[in-house]
Amino acid sequence: MGKQLGWLRCLTLGVVCVLLAGYLAACASGAKLPCPLPTGMNAPAEGRVRLTLQNDTCMSICSINIAPTACDDWGVDWLVDRPVHSGGAADFYLSPGRYDALVEYCTQESFTVEKLDLAADNTLTISGSTPENKPPCGTSLTVFNQSAVPICYMWIANQASQQFGRNWLRGEQLLPGESRTFFVMPDSYDLKAEDCDFALLRVDLDRQLSGPQTWTVP
Repeated sequence: MGKQLGWLRCLTLGVVCVLLAGYLAACASGAKLPCPLPTGMNAPAEGRVRLTLQNDTCMSICSINIAPTACDDWGVDWLVDRPVHSGGAADFYLSPGRYDALVEYCTQESFTVEKLDLAADNTLTISGSTPENKPPCGTSLTVFNQSAVPICYMWIANQASQQFGRNWLRGEQLLPGESRTFFVMPDSYDLKAEDCDFALLRVDLDRQLSGPQTWTVP
């Protein structure tokens, strides 16, 4: 299905395991779903089912687009400013029907899950590895904010990213004196931290990450 999403370049990961918890029965409703889906559907409502996105990878998920399978438009990002970090989850509420999902890691690597038949509440569990089959979740970067201002923008970009990719913090902040651990695949990354006014706090290019590492700002 050739859905359109502006500038986003979709990269198919070599190993992506998608597990649907429970039985996904075909929707008997037959009602036509709007295309694209309207925004503001992240609250329970009569007639909607819950789709839980469970992130069991060692990467942070920065966006997910959910669209009816018959739709040619991916619509908007449903996560907005709520990244789903490793081990985290997010809930979405949809009318029963058949859907496709476009999931994007914060490194901008992305993949699609097609023809999800949602007739009842279900869980979409994402797990996988890189095309090189590197071992998952053995590498982490703990960022310590020892500056006097919050970190609002944190980039951890590999070769798949366009420029620095997406902000791994998005709507969150890393306050002075706090730390945050991000899990990644072993690889070489460009690291950059900025305050809430986009002032550069620290940048580190082509840093090889393997195993647990720390990164102090500034």
